[in-house]
Amino acid sequence: MFVLRNSNPGGIIGQLNTLDLHGLPETYLTEQVKNINAVTPQQVSQIARKYIRPEAMTVVVVGDKKVIEQQLKKFQAERKKPM
Repeated sequence: MFVLRNSNPGGIIGQLNTLDLHGLPETYLTEQVKNINAVTPQQVSQIARKYIRPEAMTVVVVGDKKVIEQQLKKFQAERKKPM
């Protein structure tokens, strides 16, 4: 996406505007892909466990109750298990 986003003048101007708006160094764009690729799956999992709290989430289900009721019961039973 990084390459596609910067493949036209509008995308480049947008990126330069972001640098200016957030006071980022000129090297930010050249280092961005390298920095993203340096993140490990373990780091992503660690941060996700820190900030994503399933117990504080609300699940919204839309559909025909007769069709999804059994699936919801199974889901509710699974949610009661500790994570």
